[in-house]
Amino acid sequence: MMNDTNLLFSYGSNMLTEQLLQRCPGAQIISTGRLSGFVLAFGGYSASRGGAVATIVRSRRGDVPGVLSELSRDDILTMDAFEGRAYTRIPVTVRVGSKRVKAQTYQMITFDPGVPSDEYVEVIAHAYADWGFDLNILMNAIDQSGS
Repeated sequence: MMNDTNLLFSYGSNMLTEQLLQRCPGAQIISTGRLSGFVLAFGGYSASRGGAVATIVRSRRGDVPGVLSELSRDDILTMDAFEGRAYTRIPVTVRVGSKRVKAQTYQMITFDPGVPSDEYVEVIAHAYADWGFDLNILMNAIDQSGS
């Protein structure tokens, strides 16, 4: 693995290999992992997604599945541009099997709960299925976004 500052943990639509490689053609997917101390949530509003979008929120009971990828410095900057001004890149520690790996992920700067569009949920559900993640985690986050 490269310098840990080049490791990205994706938990939303960037878990889709096609989307990640479209944005960052040089990305190397390393493995799946879990981010403790956070829960998946939906907030804000994205016109391109037609509703709220995925983020993570700190929680003592949290555990978010995702994909760990290795990106070049240029790819990280490209991803910063895709994530826009609504997200900030933060350092995290991801569990990969029995190991803990330092990486970066994106978190919404100002969390305002919202409801995601059905189409966006389908995108993330597809990624969950591709990676073998428990769909109940996604469904619970959607249920929480509507309350």
